[in-house]
Amino acid sequence: MQSNDVDSWDQYWLKSRDSSILQKLYARIATFYRRKLISPRLKHELLKAFPNGGKLLHAGSGGGEVDQALSGVFDVTAIDISANAIASYKNLNPENKALIGDILSLDLNVSNFDGYYNLGVMEHFSQKQCETILQNANKVLKTGGKIVIFWPPSYGVSVIFLSLLHFCLKLIKRKNFVPLHPEEPNKVFSRKRILALVNKSGFELQRFNFSIRDGFTYVVIVAKKS
Repeated sequence: MQSNDVDSWDQYWLKSRDSSILQKLYARIATFYRRKLISPRLKHELLKAFPNGGKLLHAGSGGGEVDQALSGVFDVTAIDISANAIASYKNLNPENKALIGDILSLDLNVSNFDGYYNLGVMEHFSQKQCETILQNANKVLKTGGKIVIFWPPSYGVSVIFLSLLHFCLKLIKRKNFVPLHPEEPNKVFSRKRILALVNKSGFELQRFNFSIRDGFTYVVIVAKKS
């Protein structure tokens, strides 16, 4: 299984790594998915949570494809552990501030963000690490600030599809099998579990939504700083 560390994410976001037809096809489908399906859902949810715009932190920004629809709407600062991801982000979103940073040890020395969001990030961390991530989010938010988290559930369409694809690839490639993305040990299983997590991290859950808007890919979690 591909690990979840800096080198793995640098490799993932390095476009020139795609030597196989399968990897290239996966990258193209992922790009289409982010831009045409996930990005509109993100904008919809952020406008609902922050109707007057605001200063937002995208923590675990990846390559920045989903943020292109937010230009001129929000003041976004992006951080990611991968230098390759940040390079891609700056190229796609030159108007936003983008920094290399670790969401597990967030050290911005500020508490003036209106909102904090990420997409497809939390599933890559253990439950304990997710607590640390949300506690760090709490520290950088203003009083009354909100988090908007897109977290894939175990019953999501993309999770089921990729699980089946990986199963087939393992049968075909055996020892030569390489996962299409870093490991995902912590998908959403229940609202009750998320409620306990956000409460423990100093937030009040406002929304827990699984919708056709993004093709039943993510559970969208919105919570307000207590």
